[in-house]
Amino acid sequence: MRTLLPCLGGALLALQGWDALGQVVPPYRMVDSGFPVDVVSRDIYWIDDDRVLFRGVVLGSYKAGRADGPDSSRGLLVTAHVWDTKQNKVEPYGNSQKGLRYFCSNKGYVSYVWQGKIYAGAFGKEEAVAAARPMDSFSQRNPYSCKPYAGLSEFDSWRKESGRAGVQLLEEHGWLDVSGSSNIVLYRDSKSPVVETSIPRQAGPIEVRYIPWTNQYLVTGNTGSGGKTYPAWYLRPDGSSIEIKWPDGEWQVASDYLPTRRGLLVWARKGTDPSTYVYGHFLLRGGVATRIAWGYYWKGTSVSPDGCKVAFRHALNREDEARGYGEWKAGRPANTLRMIDVCEPARAARS
Repeated sequence: MRTLLPCLGGALLALQGWDALGQVVPPYRMVDSGFPVDVVSRDIYWIDDDRVLFRGVVLGSYKAGRADGPDSSRGLLVTAHVWDTKQNKVEPYGNSQKGLRYFCSNKGYVSYVWQGKIYAGAFGKEEAVAAARPMDSFSQRNPYSCKPYAGLSEFDSWRKESGRAGVQLLEEHGWLDVSGSSNIVLYRDSKSPVVETSIPRQAGPIEVRYIPWTNQYLVTGNTGSGGKTYPAWYLRPDGSSIEIKWPDGEWQVASDYLPTRRGLLVWARKGTDPSTYVYGHFLLRGGVATRIAWGYYWKGTSVSPDGCKVAFRHALNREDEARGYGEWKAGRPANTLRMIDVCEPARAARS
């Protein structure tokens, strides 16, 4: 196994991969921004296929007891930054965290919440838009087109009138009724006949992600009692679906499935014996799980709109992540924002 050394800003690191049976696959390049990122939730967002908006830690800003600036309770300034992955350059996006709350991007159009208002428009030219009520969630925007509503959307009206639980899709695709007694139901609008999907109603919440490069959705359910993998389906706008299959073996999988052009990106562990089990980040495609990174601890992982680039906060393990704050206080980079491109496996000679 190749020994991995810490990356400096702009450096490349080859990630050797294996499938679940141990077969070697081509390595991927890991690009390091060299800039520390502070991830509270999903605070890494793709603006387009090349630029990433993130919560950047301003090195050299530590001052004990400081109370100025955003998120300075730990003595450090943490503000919005943009990483241009094509040029490998990081620039501040203002001097606040504006843009990071409920950020949504679609085809060059963005919207987010800042100080109780919705801002929307082309990135860098966003303006406040009128809202019917105080805004603190996605409730007045479509979560995929990112367009705000002046009042209640058709989906919100249906939910209010019916009292049923649903999940919104793109405006032209309708919404899902997830509160029935059998399968999940697709409403294209409030007037068209409903379509019963083959996806069983789940015992708890489901997560739905739109996949723009295939014009379909990833629906992730929940494990239920004793489950170790999460059921998932690809759902088309016409209501047809395909269930995602896991390879044979004992698997334990994190719930945050991320679709890419090369399959589902998941953190998983195969096996039950700590001395022999295999764990890391896998790409799942056609029932085959290919490990592309071993033992890495990624956080805030986000996929570019074209489905190729994966940005994440990087640490070798939880211990490595825990030392980040101490390094930041000392003015040194740690837990930096990095990226791999799953569409372009690199040869080791390029690293």
